[in-house]
Amino acid sequence: MLEYRGEAIRKLSMESRMTICNMSIEAGARAGMIAPDEITYEFLKGRPHAPQGSDWDTAVAAWEQLKTDEDAVFDAEVHIDAGVLTPFVTWGTNPGQGLPLGGSVPVPEEIADETERLAAEKAVRYMDLEPGMPLREIKIDTVFVGSCTNGRIEDMRAVADILKGRKVAEGVRMLVVPGSMRVRAQAESEGLGRSSLRQARNGVRQAARCAWE
Repeated sequence: MLEYRGEAIRKLSMESRMTICNMSIEAGARAGMIAPDEITYEFLKGRPHAPQGSDWDTAVAAWEQLKTDEDAVFDAEVHIDAGVLTPFVTWGTNPGQGLPLGGSVPVPEEIADETERLAAEKAVRYMDLEPGMPLREIKIDTVFVGSCTNGRIEDMRAVADILKGRKVAEGVRMLVVPGSMRVRAQAESEGLGRSSLRQARNGVRQAARCAWE
């Protein structure tokens, strides 16, 4: 179990919090947890199956008790300054093979651990990359927007906003996959699938598509 705390976490939207918790498994945890607060309650209020009326107030009072005690002792604590983080990308075939965007593809021969070295060799070969090449020089041929982790409605809105008035480059394929049927329905009701996301693919019909079309 991982618990996420701190100012950067508290400022996240509920959807962004769920994205982070969803990715806890990549760190080896079975689940991720963030203490409930006003952002949580605002997200839940009025949704199907959420308590109503006086039951809502009772539920919020109960949820307020779910926060970890201030003097709690953890097996390990990791402190990260979110202000100095840079984007990470994966160069290989699993989430553990990732580096800062300003880094370079690893050189397998320089990896001491035999298991990691063999995995790196296979990944570099499979991805058709040159060891040592800067990650920024890797040519992009497919852009995947969405999936279960980053396919929430705010992600769809952000992508649609970025793509306004633009088109996907020749030779680049864009796949848009809402994270759930609910997100798909909401995106369609807001016209996202028929506005910026569709306009972006005009002229490169075979190279880009929206998965819900």
